[in-house]
Amino acid sequence: MLKIKIVAMGKLTEPGFKAASDEYLARLNKNFSVTVVEPKPEPLPQNPSDNAIKLALDKEADKILAEIPPRSALVAMCVEGKELSSEERQQGIYFAENLQQIKEILEK
Repeated sequence: MLKIKIVAMGKLTEPGFKAASDEYLARLNKNFSVTVVEPKPEPLPQNPSDNAIKLALDKEADKILAEIPPRSALVAMCVEGKELSSEERQQGIYFAENLQQIKEILEK
């Protein structure tokens, strides 16, 4: 059975999104072995500087990278990202040999 590991920074708190996520995961688990890992986001002060934001994002990136097994297929998604067609998504899957290669992909 194909294993899928979803690494999502933080937890879903809005009930509607949580219910939709749970429903989708239940459907996926019929055909795949799906696990979800939700690392805790780094705290930021009320009005963070650009440097504080960068440091927090770097720490969060390290948490995400720590959850990615070697030789994994990687699909990076972001709320600010562009919606892709199926063909574009397929081209965006990277097979990384090691964590350094994944980090280089994420920094592009």
